[in-house]
Amino acid sequence: MKFSATIIFAIAYATQALALPTGIDADGQLIERHYSAPAKHEMKHPKPYKTHHAYHHPVKSIHTPHVPPAHTYVPPVHTYVPPSNTYIPPANTHMPPAETYTPPVHTYIPPSPPANTYIPPAHTYVPPAHTYIQPTPPSNTYVPAAGTYIPPVYTYSPPSPPNTYVPPKSTHTPPTGTHTPTPPKDDCSAVHKATFLQRAYSGSATDHFYSTSGNEMTNAVSHLGYQKEAHAAKVYNVEEAGTIPLYRLFSASAGDHFYTTSAGERDNAAKALGYKSEGVAAYIYGNQICGSVPLYRLYSPSATDHFYTISRSEANNAASKLGYVNEGVAGYVLPPH
Repeated sequence: MKFSATIIFAIAYATQALALPTGIDADGQLIERHYSAPAKHEMKHPKPYKTHHAYHHPVKSIHTPHVPPAHTYVPPVHTYVPPSNTYIPPANTHMPPAETYTPPVHTYIPPSPPANTYIPPAHTYVPPAHTYIQPTPPSNTYVPAAGTYIPPVYTYSPPSPPNTYVPPKSTHTPPTGTHTPTPPKDDCSAVHKATFLQRAYSGSATDHFYSTSGNEMTNAVSHLGYQKEAHAAKVYNVEEAGTIPLYRLFSASAGDHFYTTSAGERDNAAKALGYKSEGVAAYIYGNQICGSVPLYRLYSPSATDHFYTISRSEANNAASKLGYVNEGVAGYVLPPH
């Protein structure tokens, strides 16, 4: 019985201790609440439970009507705020590494085939040039077997320059001195302009003299001991179509007039043989055109005399009987009649 009373007292005291310590009166003033424990004799002889309250008002009279405190529950100010830290898994939780594996970008490149692997040729068709001529291989060129295919080598051969004639290999070239060139198309419009090539001879000088000038011939006959002979031929005083110059030289020491169409022969005679150039005697044809005939040339070493004639028989007589040597054809002239 005594033990039960003690428990009841303890519960009552704890209830009072856990109550709100303060309150608000009817006028809104803050009051303090005091609790007093029951006396010791009361604990031995407990009476019906009665709580002793004494309210102390700081200003108001103790006779102010009692206003019980508001029993409205006020939650604590410390509202629960969840931690800001993100959840960290326990240590034994597996976390994958931050760097995700990225496979390399290396694209597979197959190795080059070995040297003995057959690589077929590109099937690009290249048409041959229309002017291509397969050259004949030289004797030391390797010729593959009949079943081996070798593509042709397309070597570009530039065309021959204009006006350059390359004769084929089969063209016959006649020996030098026997071929008579084909005369060009005759341009004989100047034939009527031809003049006489006069001829004279000096027995004392053993010299034949030819000139187109009548005055010069008259002077030679009148003052220089020459005798006039028949006209030698018809020639031109100026250059006409198809004509070349007939140069004239004279050697005073030899007393000889020399006529030639060769500039090289003229220069050699003037430099090495004691002749002096006297210009151009006339213009004659280089080829036998417009009815022209050969002007034969002969030379007498013993008489140191050059002789020119269109007469074949006269040339043969001089060569066979008069000690002259036939030196061929000097050029081509028109007959005097």
